[in-house]
This record gives sequence, C-alpha cells and structure tokens, in this order.
Amino acid sequence: MKTKLIFITFLVAAISFSCKNDSKKTEEILPEEKLITFDVTTDVIVKKDDDLIIYYKDGTNEWFDERHAVWNHVKGSNNLQTITFHLPEGVLPNNIRFDFSKNPLQDPIKISRIKISYQKNSFEVREDDILNYFEVNEYVKYDKNTKLYTTSKDSKGVYDPFLQITMKFYNEMDKVNKN
Repeated sequence: MKTKLIFITFLVAAISFSCKNDSKKTEEILPEEKLITFDVTTDVIVKKDDDLIIYYKDGTNEWFDERHAVWNHVKGSNNLQTITFHLPEGVLPNNIRFDFSKNPLQDPIKISRIKISYQKNSFEVREDDILNYFEVNEYVKYDKNTKLYTTSKDSKGVYDPFLQITMKFYNEMDKVNKN
C-alpha cells in the first residue's frame, strides 16, 4: 500500500509539474527589424586588398567629407565580389562619389555593376553604361577594350581615383529616393 501511495504521489507531482511548464507563456521570437537604408551595391574585381568608399551629400554638407562616408575593406581577389555600402539610417543622399581604390599599387579594376536602392526602389547601371552615368576623375584611365579602370598618381604623388555622378544618374537617384 505504501508503494502505491508513493507511486500515486510521484505521478501526481509529475503531472502537475508538466502542466505548470505548459501553462508558462511562450516568448514570441520576433525577427530582427531590418534598418531602412539607402544602399549602393557594386560588383567589382579588385585584385589587391583595398578600401572602397562611398562619399555622400545629404543637404547637411556642401562638400564630400569623412563624416559623410561609408568604407568597405575588400580582400584582393581575381573573382567578382559584391560590395554593399549601407548609408546611415534616415540618410537620403542628393549626391554620391565612388572612391574605388586607396591602394596606389592596385592593379586595374573591373566594375561590372553599380546599383542604388532605397526601400522597394532601385536603379542599376551595368558595365557598358557606367560612363554614361559617372565621370572618371584625372586619377583614372578607362580602357574601352578591356573594360578596366587603371588608377594612377598625379605629378605631385597624389592618389585619389573616383567616379562622380552625372546629371543622368542624379535624376535616377532622385527617383529612387522618392517613395
């Protein structure tokens, strides 16, 4: 009889413990909230380690400066790499500049695509049209046959290769920024 009583007590305790666990609130796991950012994505072949930078103007700055820049370090590779620059949340640029090398020993660079996106809007420029939407500065030479961008220093040793947008790109960027 004692054995039955111990067994019944054990069984009641196990059931009530089990029911207590079931009655606890289950915490709902919410997906992480994705920040809404203006993004610039580029597909590039950069053969040596380098830093790529997107400078932007957003109405609070008259000139491109370090406070309005997003940097990405790129490991050198002979393969195409997709690099995405996320501007700070809430920033909608009215102008951008793409500095695609800080390494003066860099090999020629291939830029296959540049895409901008904000929320559900986007605009993409493919390799053959890049120079219709961007201008190279004096530190960059573009070869139409190889489709490579070769960077160089000027006579004073300054190295600052970049692409700046044209009015055609500016108009597309304005459309992307509007919801």
